[in-house]
Amino acid sequence: MVELHIHPDAEELLVITRGRGTIVIDGPANDVQAEDVIHVPTAAEHELRNTGDELLGVLFINVPTRDGLKKLTAVQEATDT
Repeated sequence: MVELHIHPDAEELLVITRGRGTIVIDGPANDVQAEDVIHVPTAAEHELRNTGDELLGVLFINVPTRDGLKKLTAVQEATDT
């Protein structure tokens, strides 16, 4: 579903809304299923795969950190003026 990647300036929450899958976060794979909430730390290498017979529903929430937060703040300040 989502190939191995990182977010250097954001942490991420994944909320599994339906189905089953496997998540890899900086190491071994772990099974996930509906109603699981997974935290992916900033710059952690991660990947999510659908391993079930149905659609894997996921809500992705990215939260800027470090330089990402500085960039977001700068954009907000520029649009507020």
